[in-house]
Amino acid sequence: MSEVFQPIAFDEALAQAKAKGVWLIVAATAADEPARLMDTTTWQNKRVAAWIADNAIAIQIDVDAQRALAAKLRINAVPSVLAFKNGKEKDRVAGFLETARLLMWLVSLDRDIKTVYDKHIRQGTGDLETDMHGRLSFAKELLRGEEHAKAAEHYVWLWQNMEKVDPDMRGVRVSFMASEMKTLIGAHAPAHDQFQTIRDETGAAADASPKEVDLRRDWVVLNRLFGDDDRTLAWFDRVKGDPDADPVVRNAGPILIELLKARGRWADVGRLYRDPLKELAFQHESLAHTNLPMMSELLPKDALATVEKMMHGHFRKAAGELHASLRAAGRTADADAVRAEALRLDPSEEMKQALDSDPVRQT
Repeated sequence: MSEVFQPIAFDEALAQAKAKGVWLIVAATAADEPARLMDTTTWQNKRVAAWIADNAIAIQIDVDAQRALAAKLRINAVPSVLAFKNGKEKDRVAGFLETARLLMWLVSLDRDIKTVYDKHIRQGTGDLETDMHGRLSFAKELLRGEEHAKAAEHYVWLWQNMEKVDPDMRGVRVSFMASEMKTLIGAHAPAHDQFQTIRDETGAAADASPKEVDLRRDWVVLNRLFGDDDRTLAWFDRVKGDPDADPVVRNAGPILIELLKARGRWADVGRLYRDPLKELAFQHESLAHTNLPMMSELLPKDALATVEKMMHGHFRKAAGELHASLRAAGRTADADAVRAEALRLDPSEEMKQALDSDPVRQT
């Protein structure tokens, strides 16, 4: 048992927490692997221990050994974490939580208004067949612990099923999760071979069904994992002038754009933006939706200032590259519109410099 948990009964802990005016955190565990892994990783983390020391009393219950208490607390999934304040349950979350997700949930307990990030954390069910956030967190912790064979089982399953089970995880699947898969295949030869087979099968299926947009997108993502970007660009160069292929190309657009930028192919980048002002708005919304209040509770002040500066810098860089790519593609009117809107959103000298820089000449 982690040292964060006190060896006292639930009723006593509830009374003590109420008397002290602090939270009571109840961790429900059992003999299943996700619960045990959370015991040996998340609950051992120093930042978790520090939050509990400052804000709560924590206890752990084994739902198999304490069935009556588990039934009384209506614990239907493990691992689960329950939060009580003033003698009453205020919140709970089910499913595997790695350190970052648990900390985000803990610091959100005192907020009356929950952010979109807070709501995502609370979507867990504890069932790895339906809780995609929980299963991805579990796989990530296995990868971090170098349990590569077990991690590979979950990443393969997630790659093949995540989007079907939870369509909202589409973006996570081809970005953050794909990055973790790249780490896995670099460290574990059997995982490398598994995903290489999946990549080749996906490519063959995409060739057989050239209008299936998601098959080609998946193939492009998997090529990136193996460093086979030349293969992707060879396909792109064959189809980029074909109107029938346009939906397929645009579906893979965000990945292609990053690849083309890296190769200095700015005119091709500029041609891929269907609605440049919408793209600029998306980049600005990403900045606006950064959860700085939550970060202020997790990060030191100097680190928070660095993150805020980085986010503003990212937006200015994105605006500058969008503007330059449109000019390279001969879309002068669109480039001028992007410049005007970017300066309206951020009239700083730094934004002017970003718009006046020319990555086309720099590459």
